[in-house]
Amino acid sequence: ALALASFEEVLLIDDEWPAAIAALHDLFDDLRKQGHWRGTPTRDMAEADHMLSIAEKVTAKLPEGHLAKSLISTALTYQGRVFDTRSMDSRDAEDAFNSLTRSYNVSQSVFAANSKLPRPARDLSISLIYLADFLGQRDQPNNSEKANAYFQHSLEILEKLLSANPDDAQAARDVYVCLVKFGNFLVSRDQPGDAENALDYYQRSLKITEKLHAKNPDSAEAVRDLSVSLERLGSFLAHRGQPGDIEMALGYHQRDLEISEKILTTKQDSTEALRDVVVSLQNLGILLSERNQSGDYDKATQYFDRGLQITESLLKNNPDSGLAASDLAAICEQYGNHAERTGKGDAQAWWRRAFEILNGMKQKDMPLKSKHQESLETLRGKLKGTGTQ
Repeated sequence: ALALASFEEVLLIDDEWPAAIAALHDLFDDLRKQGHWRGTPTRDMAEADHMLSIAEKVTAKLPEGHLAKSLISTALTYQGRVFDTRSMDSRDAEDAFNSLTRSYNVSQSVFAANSKLPRPARDLSISLIYLADFLGQRDQPNNSEKANAYFQHSLEILEKLLSANPDDAQAARDVYVCLVKFGNFLVSRDQPGDAENALDYYQRSLKITEKLHAKNPDSAEAVRDLSVSLERLGSFLAHRGQPGDIEMALGYHQRDLEISEKILTTKQDSTEALRDVVVSLQNLGILLSERNQSGDYDKATQYFDRGLQITESLLKNNPDSGLAASDLAAICEQYGNHAERTGKGDAQAWWRRAFEILNGMKQKDMPLKSKHQESLETLRGKLKGTGTQ
């Protein structure tokens, strides 16, 4: 907020200062990468509105400048991600879609007029990624086809940009982001050939992030990107379950947890860092619970306990956040599965708690993504006949 206010003061002095506008674009881009959990949902939304207000003022003064219009696209993407993360009611989902669609339309228009410039091409590709990611997580007619086409288009653009600048770390990172999100979509869609393509994308993303981390080991962004790549590949292998997959998945998840814990030591108040640790803990808990070798039960329980503690704290600090609520429901559901699988603990109680959280979100008109809708119905089936419906 302070940085945005400082730029606003500079632009009041000279609203056509190219260096200031370029630097403002870089700031917007940094904020867009984070996209959520910078503070409370209210603070994040205020920041998104502030970004869009500044972008509109700059564009009004420089209506023909592609960099000025790029600020609009970037601010709208950030706003869309904040709406999507907040998920307080169905209007947030609609507003997220509208913001992300507007971002895509603006960036497409700028690219059409400046197709040979790298920045408009990158802005279009980023808009495509986040619109595709949003559509792919919502089970609506034609969403899957649109998401797949948007991901394909984005990846084509980004790979061309990287091919033209093979040593550009940002270009490489952009390809990594697209590969991971495209892989996630394919895993969720689960059509013939999707698993093979997703695995290829995850493996390619890991190669990119390992290379970026090796070049800049002190970069927090490079460290987290490597963590995400490890988590995605580990989760894919754990789910596939072919001979040797479990052992490889366990290695990836353990490495991911080590990295996530390291990040958290430097960002103890970061909600994003806390959520990353929860994901790592939950993945290891599920994997060990399913393997069920000697000592696995106690380790899995420890992982679930710590993940539960963190998610409860996150929801307490962000009581209106749909993301925090769904995170808690997810770990409660997995804790119930762990109890059922091992015959230790009250599985029904955990499932009931998860069901009540998700059903409560639905009753409050808080949007549920496809995976949460599926969990709700799965839990409903498990609790059938117990009086919880």
